[in-house]
Amino acid sequence: MAVSVLMFGCLDATPAEPPASPAKPLIKAPLPPLEVEQPGPNSPPPDLVFGDGLEVRAPVRDHRLSLLPILTVERPSETSYLTLAAGLASGEVIASDNGVIEWVTISNRSRQPVAILGGELLVEGMQDRIIRHDLVIAPGRTHTVSVVCAEAGRMAGGTRFRHAGSVAEPTLRTLARGGDQFDVWDRIGALNGTPDAWGGSYRLAARAQHTPPQRERLDQLISALDSVDKREERGRVVGFAVAIDDRVVAVERFATPGLYRDVRAMVIASYLPSSLGKAKGPERAVTAADVRAFARANAGVRRSRPNPPAAAKPEIPALL
Repeated sequence: MAVSVLMFGCLDATPAEPPASPAKPLIKAPLPPLEVEQPGPNSPPPDLVFGDGLEVRAPVRDHRLSLLPILTVERPSETSYLTLAAGLASGEVIASDNGVIEWVTISNRSRQPVAILGGELLVEGMQDRIIRHDLVIAPGRTHTVSVVCAEAGRMAGGTRFRHAGSVAEPTLRTLARGGDQFDVWDRIGALNGTPDAWGGSYRLAARAQHTPPQRERLDQLISALDSVDKREERGRVVGFAVAIDDRVVAVERFATPGLYRDVRAMVIASYLPSSLGKAKGPERAVTAADVRAFARANAGVRRSRPNPPAAAKPEIPALL
């Protein structure tokens, strides 16, 4: 059923944030270094080809989460992108609330194309928003960008947004891309631990991505990915496939190695809270064949992030 976001909006008073629990002292040893899974000495050579001049490497595993580095075998693009977070922080990019809940106006005043990821969280404005789709805004251009409301209960504030430093967790990202505002609010309410859709802003739940234990996990994963990059001649890794419980759930591929390095921490962090605990079922190494099967099954749904800008197209979905 179609829902008019303008009719229902983000109304009423913003619920108060839950009181913080008293801090408990915790002393523990640092996490051991993560190891990259390698085939056994008698294993046949793996088929690493992913297609489009790409290859997949062995997974880096942490709890239920596995990341499989994706490398380019061709000379990578030399395009230099500015991330949305960096542009907003420097003032070279302006994100403005135009009074329409489904849209945000973003102006790129820099000399670089701005890469924007679907799922990035903008806060403040009249209410917090989540960007629906990946896109690139060329230098000197202004575009109206499709978003969903990420803060049921508030419709007051300023006209400027800042970046929250977070990407929406995977399920919420999918719902935001699909377009049902009430499903988005329901998911945010569930993540915030409230019984209904009026559960405040997603920024409350996004804090779970940045706790000290998750930060330690993130640092370990990035260190392991960097070790792959160094072995493979630095500058060839352009993304990673994501598996939870040994099942591929996403492919995060970026236009250049530089863009990958700039946004990987934020993207990886979005998968951490939902991938804690022991694997469900027997563990097995996820392979390039699993990634290829996922890509075939989800052609036109998953995408690389993002493609170079095309003429006369304000928003550019980047399909896998």
